[in-house]
Order: sequence, then structure tokens, then C-alpha cells
Amino acid sequence: MVTDPERNITMVNDAFTTIVRALVREEFVLYYQPQIEVETGRVRGVEALLRWRHPEWGLFSPGKFIGIAEESGLILQAGNERALSGQ
Repeated sequence: MVTDPERNITMVNDAFTTIVRALVREEFVLYYQPQIEVETGRVRGVEALLRWRHPEWGLFSPGKFIGIAEESGLILQAGNERALSGQ
């Protein structure tokens, strides 16, 4: 019988493996969102937003994967690879 802690560990391991596979397949993409000054309407900066474009499940928002990616240290690799590739 599988206990809840064992199930949680399995789910985290599966998620980690899936994120590693996504890195290898280059499924992470960066979207750039301008930061606008309300008073002037001028662009004052740009925010980079990491998204996961899964070939079968579609586009994932960060809330679906960032936590596990941060805990595992993969978040830096995902962001760096996308930024360096110019995406």
C-alpha cells in the first residue's frame, strides 16, 4: 500500500523528470512584457516571463512548474538557456 508521503515523493520525482525532459526538448520559452509608466505611457523596462510549451498539454503558466523547478535548481538552467538562445 502506498502512503501519502510516498505518493508525494513519486509525484515530485515524476515532475522533476518531466521538467528535465522539457529542458532537453527546449520546451521552455520566454515572453517579454513591457513595463509601462502610467503617467507618461513610456516603456520603463521589460519583464521576462518563462512559460512551458508542452507538445501535448499546451502552454503552462509558471504556477504549474516554477515551484518544483526552483526547488530542484532547474529554474536557473531553464531561464538561462532561453535567454541565451534569444527567445
